Amino acid sequence: MGRKKTKVNMTTIIIATMLIVFVLIVIAIYNMVLESREVKYEGNLNKEIDVDSGKDPNIAENQENSETERLKAMTERARIEYYVTKFMNYIESENYDEAYSLLNSDYKKNYFSTKKSFEDYAKTNFSKMMDINYTNFERTGDVYVIWLTVTDAINGAPNSGKEINFVVKENEYNNFELSFSAN
Repeated sequence: MGRKKTKVNMTTIIIATMLIVFVLIVIAIYNMVLESREVKYEGNLNKEIDVDSGKDPNIAENQENSETERLKAMTERARIEYYVTKFMNYIESENYDEAYSLLNSDYKKNYFSTKKSFEDYAKTNFSKMMDINYTNFERTGDVYVIWLTVTDAINGAPNSGKEINFVVKENEYNNFELSFSAN
């Protein structure tokens, strides 16, 4: 009987030790991932900060350069889908000022003369969570036309998507304007 009790205690100790080691490994991996995501500042900590945004202009420039480099590596279609997705993400997050700023100026004059009219349209015609399916893509000179189906991800029925086409003019990488079929 004494021998059996020792085996049970040893087994319990081995399992408990393995669990502790496993938890420590998970914590170590988690910490390494967090450290790799941190922005590390080198040099003078008294850098000039943009007073209006509270951001270091060098960081914003580096992020923009990084985004531009990613865009250069993309195909034309992937870039245009990226731009349209960026616009739709602004609408989903109710950042209507940013979305409005991406619209072509002539298009704004004809369809949304004020940010308020655009905001009202977006609130009425787009949901806060959308599924986007890109269906067709064409290029004519420096203008791209991309067709997509937008479905309300929360309340939409399987075939309830709205067909929209976007016209995108890319002036240079990450410098674009767009318009869309406003129904």
